[in-house]
Amino acid sequence: MGDLAAIHSLTYDSTTIQESTIGIFLELTRGLNEIPKTRGEDDIVASASGRTAYLHVADILPLELAGVVLGTGSTVDDQQASFRTKMAALRALLASGSLLPKILAGTLEDDSTATISARVVDVQVDERVASLAAEVKVALESVDPDWVITPAGP
Repeated sequence: MGDLAAIHSLTYDSTTIQESTIGIFLELTRGLNEIPKTRGEDDIVASASGRTAYLHVADILPLELAGVVLGTGSTVDDQQASFRTKMAALRALLASGSLLPKILAGTLEDDSTATISARVVDVQVDERVASLAAEVKVALESVDPDWVITPAGP
């Protein structure tokens, strides 16, 4: 049986964002079960009753990650150094995804793999304990219209 989370073992650009030691742990809180937003519009035809529906293109799926970054170690100095290193690594990873999309991937509860290409739209960091812990929220948007689900092997 898989993990109890809807999607786990998350990576962004092949970098884990769910460390087993809970140093960096982000969960997907939006976007797994929603449907992509569409662009396009219905135009009212003046000479006809009602509306004529034109093609709509599914082109964006809002995604959100939320979680924590915690410094680890046996002393406060170790924890602060670890926290700063982890925040710098997370910041660099997310900054690299703000221009070019990267692959967000994870394992679903049935052990299938879900992947989507997404770019970072916004990052919010709320440092809870100075230089030891922070809450992080990351807004992303897909550039694929939807998730690609690859079934688990036999």
